[in-house]
Amino acid sequence: MSRRIGSVLLAIVTTVLVMLSLIVNWAYTEVFTTSRFVKTASVAAQQPQVQSEIAEAMITPIAEERNLPVVFQLILQSAAERIVASPAFQTFWSDAIRGIHQPLVQELRSDASTAATSHRVDLRPMVTQLVSDIREENPRLGLLLADEYPQAEFELLSAEDLESARSTVSTITLIRTLLPIAALVFLVLSYFTAPSSVRTVRRPALLLAVGSGLALFVSLLVSPIASGLSSDSNTEISQAIASSIATSLRTQSLIVMLVGISVVGGATLLQRRQQSPTP
Repeated sequence: MSRRIGSVLLAIVTTVLVMLSLIVNWAYTEVFTTSRFVKTASVAAQQPQVQSEIAEAMITPIAEERNLPVVFQLILQSAAERIVASPAFQTFWSDAIRGIHQPLVQELRSDASTAATSHRVDLRPMVTQLVSDIREENPRLGLLLADEYPQAEFELLSAEDLESARSTVSTITLIRTLLPIAALVFLVLSYFTAPSSVRTVRRPALLLAVGSGLALFVSLLVSPIASGLSSDSNTEISQAIASSIATSLRTQSLIVMLVGISVVGGATLLQRRQQSPTP
């Protein structure tokens, strides 16, 4: 009886470890996979507050260099916000983030003794478009704009943020390595601790299926939780990011769960065939 109870407890621990392993692997994928990182950053750039900050980064160097009146600055801000909200800017932004991602990953994986640097998006191509649009729409203001203008950049990640993110990423990487090993160890212990009468391949497969099922359940809660925590100003961005990450986690969980269920079904059929009387 004690062996059966111990086996059940080990099985519960295994199930929880499988669930945590899937969630941590998802977090790792979101950070280190370029396509996932670009998708999340692209969703962020669709938020009105972020678009306003990008537009301000575009016009500030121009306005400061020329000492433009406030009314002209407002015209520039409005034109810049239209550009940032356009599909062309979304394409530009995705390409820029894709180019930044690999250097960013290298810094996240680098030694803590290496000085962190800020990562910025060069907005000069969009500033060129802005100046061209202004000269067509408002020739008077266009005369005040020089053909050459200062560097315009948007800070995606500051050196301070990157420095603090390194330890988090290091922890996630370590946990991502150790959790599957721990889950496998507890899975083996659960199998061999169980009475010999219940030692079948169905048992570990069932644990994998249940653990991934729990992770799938967690993915279903991501969107409602984001909706409850988000303010009115960022509901759209929170929901979009939550949907993106939930889809990633759900896909991983479904794959593992289907593998577990398939093994359980195959083992059950094999056992019944072995137990059926031969004619």
